[in-house]
Amino acid sequence: MLARRLTRIALWTLATLAVLILAAFLWLRQTPAWAGITLFWEGYRVENFHAMDRVFPDRPVPRGESVWAFDRAPAPLPGTYVFDGAARDLAAFLDRTETTGLLVVHEGAITHAEYRQGADETSPFTSWSMAKSVLSALIGIAVEEGHIASIRDPIGAYVPALAGSEPRRVCRRLICLSYAAMSDVSRAA
Repeated sequence: MLARRLTRIALWTLATLAVLILAAFLWLRQTPAWAGITLFWEGYRVENFHAMDRVFPDRPVPRGESVWAFDRAPAPLPGTYVFDGAARDLAAFLDRTETTGLLVVHEGAITHAEYRQGADETSPFTSWSMAKSVLSALIGIAVEEGHIASIRDPIGAYVPALAGSEPRRVCRRLICLSYAAMSDVSRAA
């Protein structure tokens, strides 16, 4: 009788735990955290990348008064490329990597723009590491034009909102070289 009662209690406990775990899973799927958890999962990647504003904090940056536009000089892409000594199919690569947008710029002109997986030219895209390269180039231009005296200057010298805060010790050189530095600066802003 005691064994039967203990078995019944154990089964009810397991059933309750299973219901609670299922409820927590279903709740988690409805939260923005789910997109972060599944960010690079095969079946969710494209959907998540289309909705990065729901995955990570963002804020709009208004464009300046004077906006530079790329010229257009359409040119076909080759169907293959060489990697590791072997010719590879470009379309197969774009399919395999679930590419949503491919933009080719040559000599200041867009020579090829291709959108896939439901994206178009108005879709927001995540730049990932490309942003570091663009930021480094912009800082280099600002140094060359005299807007920044030295990449070793404290960031607070150019972003007054950060003066007196912990990230003031982060210099422009670190911002050019380190994504972690940019993360610290953006959290402090």
